[in-house]
Amino acid sequence: MHNTRYKTVGLFILASLSICVVLVFWLVNYQGSQQSVRVISPIPVAGLVERSTVFYRGLRVGTVTKIQLNPTLPTEIWIDLDVSKDLEVTDAFYATLNLAGVTGSTNIELDVNEAKNNPVVATEIMLQRSFVDDIESEVAQLVTRIDKIAASFQPLAVQLQRETIPSLNRLIESLSETSQNFNDLIKDVEANPRELIFGRGKSPAEKKK
Repeated sequence: MHNTRYKTVGLFILASLSICVVLVFWLVNYQGSQQSVRVISPIPVAGLVERSTVFYRGLRVGTVTKIQLNPTLPTEIWIDLDVSKDLEVTDAFYATLNLAGVTGSTNIELDVNEAKNNPVVATEIMLQRSFVDDIESEVAQLVTRIDKIAASFQPLAVQLQRETIPSLNRLIESLSETSQNFNDLIKDVEANPRELIFGRGKSPAEKKK
């Protein structure tokens, strides 16, 4: 019975050691296949978190490992990436933020400026504004313009309420009174058409008599 227990403990220790060895080899191979790249961002990176995915033209190539402020320039953000060594990152590379449609998470998208001549290997690249960022900026500016236009019309609205509307009300009342007088005149004409033509005097036929 003791031998069985010893065998069980021995097998457990052996299995644990095997798992540790495999894990160490995996970590060594993983680290050997990755390279560190720093993305420098002069713009906000809302929604981006550590472990966010890094893509290169739609293919997954790495992850975000750290996000921090530049200690000497607080308006700048440093985003550290672990990227596959199969991807040769040069100074022609740039990064943008990409919003995933289903999950709503923010990822890093890498791309290359093919117009750049003689690119060299680089460990730092810049984050540029994406198409989505431009749309959001345009919408924000449009909302600001609308607010300014609405504010400029406010004094006119106050004046309209204080002066123009009462004047219109008086005009409507005057038109209503005129209309009533005209209706009364029409009724008088329909009741006494002779008076409208000959006045209150006698008609020519009555004078001959």
